[in-house]
Amino acid sequence: MAIVAVIMICVSWLIAFSSWRLRTWRTAAVLLCGSATIFAVSLLPWPVAPVAAGGVWVVLTLLVLTRSEALAAVSDTEYAFIRRYAALLARIAELKGAAFTMEPASYVAEFEQLTNAFERLDAPSSEWTELRAETVRELRRRATIMRLGSRPAPDTMDRANEAWAAVETRFEQLFGARKRFWAPRPRPSPRGLEPPAE
Repeated sequence: MAIVAVIMICVSWLIAFSSWRLRTWRTAAVLLCGSATIFAVSLLPWPVAPVAAGGVWVVLTLLVLTRSEALAAVSDTEYAFIRRYAALLARIAELKGAAFTMEPASYVAEFEQLTNAFERLDAPSSEWTELRAETVRELRRRATIMRLGSRPAPDTMDRANEAWAAVETRFEQLFGARKRFWAPRPRPSPRGLEPPAE
């Protein structure tokens, strides 16, 4: 029975830690308590031991899978924002790669559409709101340069590139802080826990 208990415990940890969102001290604490309980009930006499251990394992697994909001590194709302922000960054990078194959007017129009999409993102906290504002400000600055129709001076482009690199670095810092194992428990958004509709 001890071997079965160890297998159950390992499966629980693998299920939970397969997601970066659940690699937190809160999840580890729940898993440690659950693992200790599984091991303890596995010492009970037969046939109580397998039934009790299986019951605890099912409860533990369901807790991790269905109550992940309380254990996760980021809330569902924040995760939805991060996912959409990263997707828009990727689209900006793709558009930049296609710059020489598009008509200038079409390029600027698509660039402005992406800028508007950033502006419409529903930021879940003041930190993300500030990042969204910085992102939109830098993108609008670039759109203004593009609409002028003339090649900007090298120092102007250098400043613009540095400002954009600072925005990307800020995103990576905010995201990285939330992925840390010891990150504090996320605060639920006042608008609720469910991610906004696509």
